[in-house]
Amino acid sequence: MTSSYVDGVKASNVKRLDEEGFDRKEIARRGFDLGMRQIFVHGFFHADPHPGNIFVMKDNVISFLDFGMMGRLDRQTRESLGELMLGIANRDERKVADALLQVSEWEKEPDERQFEQDVLEFMDQNVYRPLKYLDLDGMLMDAVEVASAHDLRMPSELILMIKAMGTIESLGLLLDPDFNAVDRASDFMRRLGLERLGPRRLASEFAESAQDALRLLRSLPNEVQDLVRQAKRGDLKIEFKHKGTESMEETLDRTKGRLSFAVVLASLVIGSAVVVHSNIPPKWNEMPIIGLAGFVLAGIMAFWLLISTLRRGRL
Repeated sequence: MTSSYVDGVKASNVKRLDEEGFDRKEIARRGFDLGMRQIFVHGFFHADPHPGNIFVMKDNVISFLDFGMMGRLDRQTRESLGELMLGIANRDERKVADALLQVSEWEKEPDERQFEQDVLEFMDQNVYRPLKYLDLDGMLMDAVEVASAHDLRMPSELILMIKAMGTIESLGLLLDPDFNAVDRASDFMRRLGLERLGPRRLASEFAESAQDALRLLRSLPNEVQDLVRQAKRGDLKIEFKHKGTESMEETLDRTKGRLSFAVVLASLVIGSAVVVHSNIPPKWNEMPIIGLAGFVLAGIMAFWLLISTLRRGRL
């Protein structure tokens, strides 16, 4: 079904673009900026921007075709992704790590030190190189792999967005071999950051925050009443879970085990001494066999306890 007719040149038809006098460098910049604006400003983007779906019209005007595959990103995800790209552009490892956490979902927060170390390694491999050697699509996919290695789940729409950006980046390089998506994206994110600091945007965010606070205040009395009713019915339960005490519990268990072992060992020695002193038969070389067996067993147990203690490095 055709909804409208677009008269233009396919963006990948470099020969015809040159013949008709189009500015390929400008087309590359405009196409990339349009893709970035779709993603980071509107949160509704063309998810299949291959060259056959992009036409160039008069005066280097870009026209996107075939909106059968579209992606959406909520505001929080867009802003977190923007922080990620700004962190990469500014070579700020801490900001990149925080942004990856914000844009991901997880059941257990990753080890902070190891996660930051992996992000630092990612930055070393992908960022600390001349801009002309940087690959935006590959870089973002590497960031996703770092997150996945720590059991962080990325939204499917985010993966769709990265692939769309990679397609636009490839088209930009086809039109302009000197086109650098990372540099262009960095400039775009800085401009967008300045726009977010504008008076209208700040006023809008303040109004939204005020509305959220008002809704919270309105719902608070009802929530308190629910808690009081649950307490009266005896349905209110409060659970406390201590964290970080596992090593202490293991130490106490080990100490109790050794103490019990030592008591048994001492009892065995005392009992064997009583048997020997009582001179109870049967005997071996005038010594009660039961008493001797008790001493031998006590010696074996004492030796085993000593070895076990020395293995753990503590007496």
